[in-house]
Amino acid sequence: MAQPIMSIVGFGPMGKLFTHLFSQDFSVYVSSSRPVKNEVASLGAVLVSDRQKIMSKAKYIFLAIPLKALPELIEEVNVHASADVVVIDCCSARIPAEQALENLHRQHFGMHDVKNGEYCITGTIDDGMADFFLKNDIPIVPTTAEEHDRINSIIGLGHFIALSLECFLSVEEKELLSGNRSGSTLLSLANRMALNSSTTWRETQIDNQFTKHQRELFLNAMNRYHQALSDGKYPFTV
Repeated sequence: MAQPIMSIVGFGPMGKLFTHLFSQDFSVYVSSSRPVKNEVASLGAVLVSDRQKIMSKAKYIFLAIPLKALPELIEEVNVHASADVVVIDCCSARIPAEQALENLHRQHFGMHDVKNGEYCITGTIDDGMADFFLKNDIPIVPTTAEEHDRINSIIGLGHFIALSLECFLSVEEKELLSGNRSGSTLLSLANRMALNSSTTWRETQIDNQFTKHQRELFLNAMNRYHQALSDGKYPFTV
């Protein structure tokens, strides 16, 4: 029996992750603007040039694309995809993603990882994909777009700290941190987050309407602790 077709649009970090995951149970076809034929093949999938043709045959379309690219792809899906296709997206700012997807005339659900190995699901997941996650022991948690973005705004503090360290510290200062236990942990965070694309930064720090408030609360706390320490007081409890 032929495997159902999964059309993945985009081959950034999320596209690669899900190409590898889905290739176990689906015939995966990837469309990308970059020459990644060999890398796609190494993950058990096929790179295609005509994504609209694959869309018309696909059971699932996975949009591993930036939030800003959604409107154009939604229009393309509405025109070329079959009526019973299921569209999945993985944008990390769920409220604006769901607003854009209101123009999609196909069944859809969004998914994004908040905890390692666990995916928040917005919308109604279809039975076939629910069975896939169950088979692969991947927990899924139904949530609303607002619940997701509020949770992710707190997680975004780690991104913000890492980004600040990466921009603030000189090469020499980073080398000093690397030789210290607590410092090396901070440096590891900064180095890991520095690999994120500008798209990830925008969606976690700008497109999420709750992240700015979390940054403000955090910075206010930092200023209070800084002032207390400057006054010779230890404001932390253990």
